Amino acid sequence: MLTLSGKVDEIFRNAEAEGRKCLLEHEAKTVCKLYGIPVTKLKIAKTAEEAAKYSEEMGCTTVLKIISPDVLHKFDVGGVMLNINGPEEAKNAFNQ
Repeated sequence: MLTLSGKVDEIFRNAEAEGRKCLLEHEAKTVCKLYGIPVTKLKIAKTAEEAAKYSEEMGCTTVLKIISPDVLHKFDVGGVMLNINGPEEAKNAFNQ
């Protein structure tokens, strides 16, 4: 079992092994969470159906964001979809 510092080190080592100088959002949130820093809820959807399911589970207005090591500034490339209200909107936003 990894210690707290071991888990954090592993996240940074994995990013470095992939040639990245920045953590992806979900990695950064994991590091913050490990150190007790509050973060927003995060679900990673790999399909439109998963996006719809997670939107319904969260039960509130949600945001969809692209996760890619090639995209540092998501908003600049249209990789952020705001004000998603419900599963159908989440599915449509995912497919855009």
